[in-house]
Amino acid sequence: MLVLLFGFLVLTNQLKLSVMGPMGLYPLLAIFGLSVMSTALFSPFDFNVYFIIRDVFYFAAPVVVLFVGFSLGNSKGDGRRMLWACVICITAASTMEYSTFFLSGGFLNVSLSARYIYGINGDLATLACIILLICRYHKFALSSAPRMELFLLLFNLYMSVVSLSRVNLGILLIIAIFLVVRRRSLRIFAMSAISAIVFLPFLSTILGTQSGLVENAVGFWDKASRSFGEVGLQDYTTLAEQNQNWRGYEAFLGYNAVVQNGMGSILTGLGLGSFVEGPFQY
Repeated sequence: MLVLLFGFLVLTNQLKLSVMGPMGLYPLLAIFGLSVMSTALFSPFDFNVYFIIRDVFYFAAPVVVLFVGFSLGNSKGDGRRMLWACVICITAASTMEYSTFFLSGGFLNVSLSARYIYGINGDLATLACIILLICRYHKFALSSAPRMELFLLLFNLYMSVVSLSRVNLGILLIIAIFLVVRRRSLRIFAMSAISAIVFLPFLSTILGTQSGLVENAVGFWDKASRSFGEVGLQDYTTLAEQNQNWRGYEAFLGYNAVVQNGMGSILTGLGLGSFVEGPFQY
């Protein structure tokens, strides 16, 4: 759908290349070019068209979304109707995904086990919350029904919270801080937050924080308290430990592959289409 939308907008001349500068897309394109170069020069893995296309899509998708949104937002038409339609569609899709959770009474027992039993995912609800929060902060009414906007905000916030996703809750917390902190401090705060997230696995490893294996089922707060150790770079030996600390183990596999490949990969990475296989049996 993203490819079709982008193709339609290009063919109808609704996208303007002049917005790439104000959006800051040129550094992203430079990183993309560096990744392509490292794929051709330093990747030790077999050339695989599928993985290259997949990684190109993953890299380009958010850039395309930003490009499309920025272009349409600066067009002569009113972007309110488009954003309002997006919120309605996102809420409907989330409600359908949560239907079993609601109809089976899962909302009466919000827990990590309920999240996995019903397979709920709060990604779309979190996106709707972000749109509505930013619009309310800037007093940008999406419709003529402010109560409906408030209801959708609270409903999507509820779906995001009960999914008990540490990532989504962290995103909402950062967005809330962005809306509260003074504008002049936003850039410093953003760079500090990004730097902390990037170096968190290395910091966890340096401090010797290890998550290990928790035998008994843990709740959300127990899982949240383990997050710092869970992302630490570590070569877990058992499948149970690898599954429970997947982020740290996956980061270790990637880090180890880059280091073993030499200085070129340390400077530029392994590029697009490069992947590291773990010791799994299919």
